[in-house]
Amino acid sequence: MENIKPKKVLINNQKEEKLITLCFGLFGIASLLAWNAVIAQIPFFSHYLDNLNPSVSFPLLNKLFNIPLQFILLIKKNLYPLKSQLMFSIIVSIICLILLPFVVFSFEKESTISSIVTIILILIMGLINAMIQSGFLALTSYFPLDKIVLYSTGQGISGIIMSLLVLFVLFYVNTGDKDDDFKYGALIFFGISVLILIIVLCALLYLFNSDYGKEYLPSSAYIKRELNINDSETQIVNPNIEENQTIKINREKDKANSIGKKYWFFELLNSLRDALFLIWFNFFITFSSYPSVYIGQSLFDTGKYKTNIIIFIFCFCNTLGRYIMKFFTPSKKMGYTIILGRSVLVFLLIFNHYCNMVLEVDTNITSVFLIINLVLLSGSNGFDSSLCFGLAPTLVSREYKGKAGNAVSLFQVIGGVCGSSLAFLTQKIINIISYINVI
Repeated sequence: MENIKPKKVLINNQKEEKLITLCFGLFGIASLLAWNAVIAQIPFFSHYLDNLNPSVSFPLLNKLFNIPLQFILLIKKNLYPLKSQLMFSIIVSIICLILLPFVVFSFEKESTISSIVTIILILIMGLINAMIQSGFLALTSYFPLDKIVLYSTGQGISGIIMSLLVLFVLFYVNTGDKDDDFKYGALIFFGISVLILIIVLCALLYLFNSDYGKEYLPSSAYIKRELNINDSETQIVNPNIEENQTIKINREKDKANSIGKKYWFFELLNSLRDALFLIWFNFFITFSSYPSVYIGQSLFDTGKYKTNIIIFIFCFCNTLGRYIMKFFTPSKKMGYTIILGRSVLVFLLIFNHYCNMVLEVDTNITSVFLIINLVLLSGSNGFDSSLCFGLAPTLVSREYKGKAGNAVSLFQVIGGVCGSSLAFLTQKIINIISYINVI
């Protein structure tokens, strides 16, 4: 049977092309922006809710529901419409971002109430973050590689926005009153985040109603349906396209794309095994040293701005690496070469600390090496992320591209959690080296 693929849709004019491009960039920004805003405002929460230890408890509360829900979304055969999932999650995220600072302000003298309500909101955001991250990556997986790269680049830009806002607050929001400083900073962060998410809602509606979106997205993006795993051919009807218009999809017969009825989930993971391992290992290596280990290193005479400088360098190079992938074709060979090779950067970071503390190499020299190491780590992290995002949809048939996006999103988070756990060991080694120098 002839393999019928979706026709390539030509964007009619330059204005529409810019709008479509902007949509995918905004999706990437939105996928991480809400949580980045919360993390960036840890000093604000610590000032008012020090009993919660937000720098430790908030990330843990986020992961508590994030990973389980992403797993549920992945194995769920009865597909929920991406349009409904994303719009619902963004709206709830906006509500949480509005409530968070006002809960802290309103119950400033009632720390118990403030703590309880804040914990509930953070738990809800953990669920919503899972829906947003998994949903947007599933959505973009149906589109060509250049749109996937734009989405990935947007994720990096999200970090840059937060880094610049932190620096802006440090330089300009300084009234001399500590409480007011924290309050103004929180309102700036959460206010801009809410504004961007409102714009993303408009972009989401625009894409789903555009001819470009209708051509690439399956009916499951618009209406709820059961994942069909029996027919050799699936007929997809999009209610937003002209009535009775159908797109025939011939199932691939090879092992990589064939999903059986009973064991479809395991066969899906088997088809995606290379992309899933690569995205997991990529984030495992990154978070085994960033940000905690880098922040503990000496960096010239940067004082209190050291953390912000390191975060900004990472975000900028990470974004650049994500965009550069636009000029390459994703392949497993490229992924294994770069991702496995970058593990040496963790050992070089430890060695650099050894040179500074034990061999007493000049701090300026080790600082330069630290920045080079950080540039390579962050740039390769961004490049490899886009590579895996683009590689996964090519390993399965069109109907399962959304599930491929769900799987990559899940293993990305798992890799970050595993890497953060290893960071404790990396820090321990760094501390031992520092202790040796003191002796």
